[in-house]
Amino acid sequence: EVHIHRRSRTAAQLCVSDADFDDLHATAATGATIRGLNATRVALQLPDELLPAATRLYRRLRAHVGDDVLLYILGDTTFAACCADEVAAQHAHADLLLHYGPACLTAPTARMPVRHVLPRNPLDVPRCIGALAALRDCALAA
Repeated sequence: EVHIHRRSRTAAQLCVSDADFDDLHATAATGATIRGLNATRVALQLPDELLPAATRLYRRLRAHVGDDVLLYILGDTTFAACCADEVAAQHAHADLLLHYGPACLTAPTARMPVRHVLPRNPLDVPRCIGALAALRDCALAA
């Protein structure tokens, strides 16, 4: 049985240093992707819970790509938050869609390149080791 607990990380994302924010959102790698694809109009699709961090994300990406790339924050997506909204990106005449947050990873159409920036959740290594040890002990006792 698997339980997935989703919790809003917005407050934590707004209070971290720029370096931690950049790491959480892979802004350097994303900037390299934008430059590598020679994209000039980039749509940023964020789920509702990440919208409070949108302006900070915009500014941090801007630092990596410069002023010659236009960045658009998409709001009110017509699909589920996990789906890339290529139609909304087309309305901004984007040549690249960056999808942030949890994603179902359905195959995009040929409208434009879509890149997913998946959540980077911290891993509690000691807790994982303890859980694996308990599982091992349970299996050995059976």
